[in-house]
Amino acid sequence: MQATTAHDLSSATDVLRAEKLTGPYYGLRPISAALFDSLAPSGGEEILARIATRKNELTLEILTLNAFLNANVKINCIPPELLGEIFLFVNSSSAGFSAVVPLLMVCRHWFVVGATTPRLWTSVLVSYGSTEGLRTALARSKSCPFTVTVLSRMAPTLLELLTPHVHRLRAVSSGVVHGEFEPQLLRFLHNHTMPMLEAFSAFVNHPDESSSNLIEFPLERFPRLTSLGLYSLQTDPSSPIFRQLTRLHLSGRLGPSFSSLHLGQMLRNCISLDHLRINHVLLSDNGELVYATTVEERVTLAKMKDISVDANALLIHQVLYAVIIPATACVHLCRSNPHDLPLDTDVALDGIRGVLPLDCRSSLPILEHVVSVTAKMTFDEHELHCTVVPPGVDGEDPVQTSPSITLAVDMHSSAGYGDLNGSGELLDMFSGSSKLERLNLEIEKDKIFHINWRIVLTAFPKLKILSVLSEGRGAYVSRLFAALRPDADPDGTVDEERVLCPLLEDVRCWGVTSSGCHPEKIAECLERRRTHLGREKALKSLTISVQRETSVTLDVIEEVLEPLVDDICIMLMELVSDSETNDY
Repeated sequence: MQATTAHDLSSATDVLRAEKLTGPYYGLRPISAALFDSLAPSGGEEILARIATRKNELTLEILTLNAFLNANVKINCIPPELLGEIFLFVNSSSAGFSAVVPLLMVCRHWFVVGATTPRLWTSVLVSYGSTEGLRTALARSKSCPFTVTVLSRMAPTLLELLTPHVHRLRAVSSGVVHGEFEPQLLRFLHNHTMPMLEAFSAFVNHPDESSSNLIEFPLERFPRLTSLGLYSLQTDPSSPIFRQLTRLHLSGRLGPSFSSLHLGQMLRNCISLDHLRINHVLLSDNGELVYATTVEERVTLAKMKDISVDANALLIHQVLYAVIIPATACVHLCRSNPHDLPLDTDVALDGIRGVLPLDCRSSLPILEHVVSVTAKMTFDEHELHCTVVPPGVDGEDPVQTSPSITLAVDMHSSAGYGDLNGSGELLDMFSGSSKLERLNLEIEKDKIFHINWRIVLTAFPKLKILSVLSEGRGAYVSRLFAALRPDADPDGTVDEERVLCPLLEDVRCWGVTSSGCHPEKIAECLERRRTHLGREKALKSLTISVQRETSVTLDVIEEVLEPLVDDICIMLMELVSDSETNDY
């Protein structure tokens, strides 16, 4: 490399100084004498025009040179087909073609490769009523199957643009279809055959309830339709299309006369479903409890993998009266109002227990295979989350992909607790369970104070891990261990039945106050359990989190309990909930 001279440095410094930047070149190299001489005889306007022409010629020459250099870049030496596959991989994790646009701006070669790779343009998001991206994608995708998703209000011209391409539509998800456009949507579906359509969903805002128009999906015109989302749209519940659906999402009012019987009929036809979502569906007979079928008439949805119902208790009951959910599915049932059942029904139950009908085990065999229950009963949240080991699967610790069931109540719509009873709901649903091994409880102080621990623990003979958190920092520990004492049973109880939860090996108590921590009483309970069970230690693990205001030192607690437990952890900490730690 040639050494930089002092003159070069001086020239560079001069260019950077404002006083040296004199027009018209401002530090740049002057126009060559030959070019200047050729321009000099011309007039002012002609000079500018010839300068502009010359500039364009030089710009094209530079672009040509850049293109030549760009063609020798390593990545541009690979075949265009392979570069297109790389673009497809980059775009695979994004919706539409949003990840493609920056690639097209790199160079002309990348633009041409991207613009002529049809599979890059087979999915488009339409927002804010603009259809420019849709027009581009339809043209560049050629004859490939096409997916369109409308994120906002549906543009009036959107269906007109799609009409010439209905033969290759793979999925259509419409945004808000206002009432005035509902007839246009109906005509679009009624007048065309869509042999490639696999998924369709649409949301009608303020539908015309007086209209008798139905969205129909005859098999001969929609032979591949397997995913359907109906949001305030009417359809025939007896349509054969439901028998081939694998995904179904229902929401809003599905028609002025759509009743519980229609819902049951629709669900019993969905024999191929593996995903079901029902959100706040409004039935014409929502105020009545109609037993749509007997237990024998319920249809087992054998392929079901995931079901979620967020509605009032009556509708949840109707779903479970119509179908049986296999033990291999993940189930989420959320009751939108804790006091929505009529008082004159046989199932007028508040809280989580009211989410399920009285014969819930016949519709939810999954309850027979629950191995772990996390119960949260707080002022604004009531939820049971159950982990399941399905039949034929061995192992003590369920994997994260195991089936599960979640039962929840939206307490924000309630003025108070009502008659919610955390322990009572657990006993009703899981009493005598031969597989329940883990129980996590998070309950308000006012509720945990009324729990009869002896009754609760008697219901779970196979329990191995018990974790209790009291958000109100209640003094529950002494009552819990008093119930675990082998001699707490009434006189006459046989020895074999005196020890509750004989397999219990891990106890965790969170939120213990000074009035609730009595290490001597805990030690007495553990000593008697060890004696009755014939073990060297009463527990494998004991965890107690003591609040800061406790009058008992941690050393004293640990010294008293350590001889009776293999692994003991006494900690001084603030209250930590399951939502922060995924465990207690």
